[in-house]
Amino acid sequence: MSDQTIDPLENLRRLLTMVDTHSKRVTDKHSDQMRCQSGCTACCRQQLSVARAEAHHILSWLLDNGVPDQDPAPTAIDQHPLFDALSGQAPCVFLGPEGKCGIYPVRPIICRTHGLPIDLEDDRVDTCPLNFDDGDASAVPQSDRLNLKALNTRVALIESIFCQQTGQQTSGRFELAELRRIALKMLSDAQTTH
Repeated sequence: MSDQTIDPLENLRRLLTMVDTHSKRVTDKHSDQMRCQSGCTACCRQQLSVARAEAHHILSWLLDNGVPDQDPAPTAIDQHPLFDALSGQAPCVFLGPEGKCGIYPVRPIICRTHGLPIDLEDDRVDTCPLNFDDGDASAVPQSDRLNLKALNTRVALIESIFCQQTGQQTSGRFELAELRRIALKMLSDAQTTH
């Protein structure tokens, strides 16, 4: 019997690669109808939480790379009238200068899928209201839409496997603000002990 170490985050990384590949393909194919771009922060004006596997992935990256500075100033595209409902909401704690994501390499799955056409469980297609003629992505081919139920099922399975491999309980989510606080404390404690 071989003594191979199993990376508990490998399944998550594979899913992230799959989502990123799908996102790039759809964005390239529908570039004339996709307004989502670097610097648009409208989707970043909400407080998100992630499951343990994603939390561990993000926290590990923060400890290796440091916690990015915040600069939640809205960008020009955020001033679009469709986003009036988001005005006044606190921005993501990892939103950086010029509307750039401070944790882009390890951003959560939900952030990777924002703006893309998504099949919801009630046979509706959802997308950013700026994309696909004011958010109507119903004409987008099924192969270019993410199936939310299938994606959520994979995330739940990955979470279950991660928790089994690491001996953690499967319940509980972590807000991104909490991960930022934890990382800052751990980094501060590490500097204090050196």
